[in-house]
Amino acid sequence: MFPVKKIRIQGDMNRVTAEQLKFIAEHELSGTFFTLDIDKTRAAFGKLPWVRDAQVRRRWPDALDITVEEHVALARWGENGLVNTRGERFDAASDAKLPVFFGPAGAEKDMTAMLTQMRQSLQPSGLAPRELWLSSRRAWKVVLDNQLQLELDVTTWRRAPSASPPTGRASWRGCRITSNTSTCATRTDSPCGCPITRRRRPRETSD
Repeated sequence: MFPVKKIRIQGDMNRVTAEQLKFIAEHELSGTFFTLDIDKTRAAFGKLPWVRDAQVRRRWPDALDITVEEHVALARWGENGLVNTRGERFDAASDAKLPVFFGPAGAEKDMTAMLTQMRQSLQPSGLAPRELWLSSRRAWKVVLDNQLQLELDVTTWRRAPSASPPTGRASWRGCRITSNTSTCATRTDSPCGCPITRRRRPRETSD
């Protein structure tokens, strides 16, 4: 009695296919309207690589409403895995051109926040981070898409505790250039004296 006759799946989906959703609905869901295990159903849809979360609700008298949230890939995690815009690592295939994170386990949110800040700081220059490296000593290296490498010794790092996606602010000293250049658009709270952060003296004008 009371079988589930209708399943409505919704959500902004670009990576999850209709065939994948249909397969889960036909092979993983079992039980009647009252006995179907909601948590098990959520977990079944969560097995799909690009599904971050699935919300399942019963709709009287014979339907299920399932809302699927996809991962939005922000960066690659080394040679294995991806990181989404919430700073969460997940495993899925993607041929998108994404920046790459190299760091210790558990640093995904901090690296996501740093990438967000670096993109904002570099936007006026048209440059973008290509790689972000974070050492176990919390030292940062940023490789830009023009091959410029910035080594940043972060002295202050505050991350909003519940930001989604994570955001933060950093100030750093000891910035060093490791390629031939005389200009940089990186913004810092405390100029370190290198060409990256050196403040140019205003031009003198004559009457």
